[in-house]
Amino acid sequence: MDVGAYRDFHRHRRCQQFRQDYSGQLGYETPQVITQAGLTVEYAAAMDHALATMQLLPSPANEYLLPFGARSRFLFKMDFAEAEYICRVRSGVKGHFSYRSIAWQMKEAMERLEPELGRLLSGTPPWIEDPLKR
Repeated sequence: MDVGAYRDFHRHRRCQQFRQDYSGQLGYETPQVITQAGLTVEYAAAMDHALATMQLLPSPANEYLLPFGARSRFLFKMDFAEAEYICRVRSGVKGHFSYRSIAWQMKEAMERLEPELGRLLSGTPPWIEDPLKR
């Protein structure tokens, strides 16, 4: 997931959380709205520049230049109740596109792995938008 999504997910204290060191070498997410607006080239140039500049600095100072769209690896261990809570709350239409997508992927994975429990999960698909909901 990207660092921006991690900033929201790491607030869930009922999870055991493990994070690899930030490297800036796993690429970055490109929001769909950037692509739809025709700004992919400009966005990619800005992200590439930020990640290249990050590599010039020593650790841990370079982590301050890591853009929120940069990918990193995180592991969250949790029980079913916490997974259900995250899927329901973090997939809502008022959420950020990145963590909404991750919450929806969690819901789908639970449905595949544990069909009986997975059916109990609720959530809002990331393609559902409601700009009037706060």
